Amino acid sequence: MNRIREARRAAGIAQADLYRKIGWGQSRLGNYERGVRVPALNDCRRIVAALRALGADCTLDDVFPEPADLRGGEQPQPQQENSHAQP
Repeated sequence: MNRIREARRAAGIAQADLYRKIGWGQSRLGNYERGVRVPALNDCRRIVAALRALGADCTLDDVFPEPADLRGGEQPQPQQENSHAQP
């Protein structure tokens, strides 16, 4: 999940201004905003740099937060193996 759209709108930046600043087409940025495609790390950095250049006050972590399970949220529990030991 990302917060590209939220960061862009909060700063009053039009989608067209952002994709032009980065040098991309509308469909690429739109796909990232909707979660249809996942940007590579370098693309994430380019998006944040462009947002900041256009006046947004955001960081990489603001726009691309880590999933909850990687930042100390609820961890999935390992499955226990069935024991077939003889009594």
